[in-house]
Amino acid sequence: MPNLHIGLVASADIESMLDLANVLHEAGVRVTVYLSYARAARLLAWSAAPGEAPHSDQKVQERFYERDLLPRACSLRLIHYPRLRDPRSLGVVRRAIRTIQADGVDLVHISIGPTELWLAVMANLVRDLPVVTTYAQPKPNVGENRPAWLDLAINRLIARGSDVLAVTLQSMLPYIQKTYGIHAEHTAFVPLCPRITAVRWAGEPVPEEPGTVLFFGGARKHKGLEYLVRAQPLVNSEVPDARFLIASHGNDLDRCLELIEQPERFEVHRGFVPGDQMPTFYQRASLVALPYISAGPSGVLLDAYGFGKPVVASDVGGLPEYVQDGVTGVLVPPADERELAAGIIHLLSDDELRHRMGDNAKRWIAELKQSIAARWLEVYGQAISFRSSSARRTHLAPVEEPEP
Repeated sequence: MPNLHIGLVASADIESMLDLANVLHEAGVRVTVYLSYARAARLLAWSAAPGEAPHSDQKVQERFYERDLLPRACSLRLIHYPRLRDPRSLGVVRRAIRTIQADGVDLVHISIGPTELWLAVMANLVRDLPVVTTYAQPKPNVGENRPAWLDLAINRLIARGSDVLAVTLQSMLPYIQKTYGIHAEHTAFVPLCPRITAVRWAGEPVPEEPGTVLFFGGARKHKGLEYLVRAQPLVNSEVPDARFLIASHGNDLDRCLELIEQPERFEVHRGFVPGDQMPTFYQRASLVALPYISAGPSGVLLDAYGFGKPVVASDVGGLPEYVQDGVTGVLVPPADERELAAGIIHLLSDDELRHRMGDNAKRWIAELKQSIAARWLEVYGQAISFRSSSARRTHLAPVEEPEP
């Protein structure tokens, strides 16, 4: 598709869109990226100090290019979203749409996560361009404290405004078709984009620390951190030198840390980890643990693969679609600290196996990168075809009641 100009839009999920921008650029596609200013500054660890004026858009944009997170041939626009319930957001969305139109993009690709109402509104207000939307989390995870109706309403709204709805898990296609009432031909499956920008944050190499098990990212109930904490004594009974590195934030962190029996075995880093600090945690790790009890697509998993680290992950949700058991990691039953400990012990006790799995994971990422642009270009062509045939807004089927 020569001379195609894609506009990538994200509020929370900016890392995935940066990765996709890099892949599309390498495939010869012109890209403009529209990101949340607040999220971009947070990733850069570059928010203004209290009492200081915020950094200008231009300075934040330049930092992305300096860190090689985005090719200079890709334009970057920053959107200053107010809070979710702030009615001024509608004006922000309208201005963003005018900017998108002025930039001359041929198609808008939105990545939408939970509660991102204004992105759903944007999809419905972009009336003269094809719209592709990726559901970052099409189905609520276990333990979510927001009302279920809110996810349903926002996801149905974005479905109404989009020509093609994409998911990054094959198993989610029937779910979105049934739950949000979308005809199958207006849905698509494309795997998560390889985590290109994550590796680019790395500076000087950091040596692996033998026996180190990493838990990284948000500590919410569905991430199952408590089972890793409970597995620790079992692991150390077989691997005395094993240590547990937790770099996390979230509403379940304190509860899980209170369950620790041997605090000397743990190193805990609280809070959001900026991009430039993230590689150190993965490089230090011998393996990455994903003890989730509910899971969609996992950026943490692909980050681990990008750094050549095998995973011990729960056999739940979307994780089996990305973990080749015995090849790139080990799958274990969810919510079972004994099986989780056994998987960790298995890898920590066999350096040759663990390193081979890490190499396999890195190779898997390289192979995925070779195909991902072509897969997205196929989806974009599908959306453009629907628009040119005036098929938009005729793709919704009768909505069935969602699965309990």
